[in-house]
Amino acid sequence: EEQKAIERRKPEEEKKWLARQAELERLRREAENLKKEQDQYGPKTIKSSAKDGQMLMNVLLNGEVRVRLVLDSGAGTVVLTRRVADKLGIDVEKLKKSKTQVADGRWADMGLATLKNVKVQDVEMTDADSAKKAGVEIENVETHVILDESSEKNRMEDGLLGMAFLKNFKFNADYNHGTVTFERTKEDAVRTGQAT
Repeated sequence: EEQKAIERRKPEEEKKWLARQAELERLRREAENLKKEQDQYGPKTIKSSAKDGQMLMNVLLNGEVRVRLVLDSGAGTVVLTRRVADKLGIDVEKLKKSKTQVADGRWADMGLATLKNVKVQDVEMTDADSAKKAGVEIENVETHVILDESSEKNRMEDGLLGMAFLKNFKFNADYNHGTVTFERTKEDAVRTGQAT
């Protein structure tokens, strides 16, 4: 009789067990999705370096050229020197040209391009360990290339990390600790243009 009672309860017990397993799987997926969202949208603190009162960010362009860009929320786009554009294989002669006023008030000749991606990483990050820590990354970023060499003289390093990249984040620069905290906004701006 006891054996028959066990047999009768088996389908019910099995049903309960399967329901528990399904609930555990649902909770696991939920936790995984939350972690993914936090990885994508949660705040990330990136170490920078400083020079002459400016914060320099370690940036990987198009996954191939590593540069140091001055963090500049006053710049509308990412601004690159012609030297960096050459390393990226950008044909500056084919770029759409424009005149842009630079920080010191002068007008400079610029060429408009779009980078496939711009990835900001910790200052000590090198190409060898780049994959280990992703940093913060945006695709299809509007970029200006400085065409006339004279306007590059007052530029630090390789260019400027401007609002074409920064607008995708809430960011807080802590100069004293040499860090910038980026938090991805969920309402990503839609960008258009041919990637270079």
